[in-house]
Amino acid sequence: MKGYLDNLRPMEKRLVVFVAAALFLVLNWAFVWPHASDLAMWQRRRVNARATLDRYQAAIQQMPSYSNLIAKFEGEGSAVQTTEQASDFTHAVNIEAMNSGVTIQTQGHLSERTNQFFVELSEPLVVISGEQQLVNFLYNLGSGGSLMRVRDMALRPDPQHYTLNGQITLVASYQKKTVAKQAATTASTTKRP
Repeated sequence: MKGYLDNLRPMEKRLVVFVAAALFLVLNWAFVWPHASDLAMWQRRRVNARATLDRYQAAIQQMPSYSNLIAKFEGEGSAVQTTEQASDFTHAVNIEAMNSGVTIQTQGHLSERTNQFFVELSEPLVVISGEQQLVNFLYNLGSGGSLMRVRDMALRPDPQHYTLNGQITLVASYQKKTVAKQAATTASTTKRP
């Protein structure tokens, strides 16, 4: 290569150096300069990842206190009931209606909605009762540990204005059994002799 440059005239040598410098600048402009800010970006991403990791580790270290809080709240009776108790939904409504003096004319079809964690049962009712009896009925349903509530309610007085006619949709939520708990119970029952 040295022999090739020695054979060139001074003007040709200048042209070769100029073309090489221009090619160097074009290659830098195309491949190096777009990535000049990458170092700062990667440093920001590293700082953000470190902050996220620190937050997660702090949350993991608080797991025992979270477990104690969960146990405390479950001990207060606010835990959601399991699906075995869902079979008593209609029975509980009927018993409370009798105790409160509410007459249930018709009970609609019991419908079930489910998601990943809960089973929600709803049942429409047509009732006839006095004001105080209806208030007692609804209060007693909601005050127990059954997690029953009213979704829809439409009331109107009867023609003589002595009682109330109403259409009420009652809803109750029950905790769904998880697959892990079912597998654990199955495994423990199969180990017994």
